[in-house]
Amino acid sequence: AYGTAAVLVISILIINIVTYYLMEKYIKRKS
Repeated sequence: AYGTAAVLVISILIINIVTYYLMEKYIKRKS
């Protein structure tokens, strides 16, 4: 179904953005 695929893609995008943001924050705080 299209809806399920869209939800899956959006979930992956959100996870990637959150992970990138957390890593960026962690690296900046460390250095």
